[in-house]
Amino acid sequence: MVHVPEFDGGLVHWTLLVLAVSAPFLAIGEATGWTSFGYSKFANQDRKLSLPSKAGMLIVYGPAVALFWLPVLLWSSGEASTPWLIALGVMCSLHFFKRCLESLFVHRYSGVMNLGTVVMICGMYSMAALLFGAMAAREVDAATLSAGAGWPWVGYLGGALWLTGTALNLHHHRLLANLREPGETGYKLPKGGLFRWVACPHYLAEILAWWGYALVLQHVGGVVVVSVMTLYLAGRAYNTLTWYRDRLGDEVPAGWKRLVPGIY
Repeated sequence: MVHVPEFDGGLVHWTLLVLAVSAPFLAIGEATGWTSFGYSKFANQDRKLSLPSKAGMLIVYGPAVALFWLPVLLWSSGEASTPWLIALGVMCSLHFFKRCLESLFVHRYSGVMNLGTVVMICGMYSMAALLFGAMAAREVDAATLSAGAGWPWVGYLGGALWLTGTALNLHHHRLLANLREPGETGYKLPKGGLFRWVACPHYLAEILAWWGYALVLQHVGGVVVVSVMTLYLAGRAYNTLTWYRDRLGDEVPAGWKRLVPGIY
């Protein structure tokens, strides 16, 4: 059972409440294309306020590499040396550091990222890292963890799920990158791995990794943040399959799903 603190009226709890309320609207906006973030195939290539995709991706992910540790340093009250807290910080930092490395050495780019999108997503990921650090430093301690059902095995399960999702995410990002030969800029139907069944297995893998993280965190706020990520990626996966069908037509397999093989 995850820790559910009393609402204290502080910034962390208000931020979590706002995220919970806004998550469905974010998902609907992505699914319908009303508010799709402007990167990858959904970027407006003619918009003046844009950045090269590689630079935009590094700005999006870079700050979050370190931001988990800021509230830990400010508020941890001696708990920063616990293996649980260190593991959470390392997992969070490694996730975003991996995305930076992929931005530099894996992805092949064909366009730009719109500046507003860079600012928005950078802010969202930075906020997530700060929230994770704040919840871990201030609201979950050894006694809270030991009182949770199934601890520490639920934490080990979460760590295994995080590692599996992270590896699958990297694998499918490599498959996407290898679709293009050097110099090519067009989009092709992705193949291999879970792309046999769904349009966005890299999103599914990221969702699995974050839910693993939430299991290790053992705080209801982690469930809120990861639910927002899940709904956002589910909405973007919906729009992605629509995009493939509109542009690649008969190339799209008849039974292709958006995110979860055989289900969605």
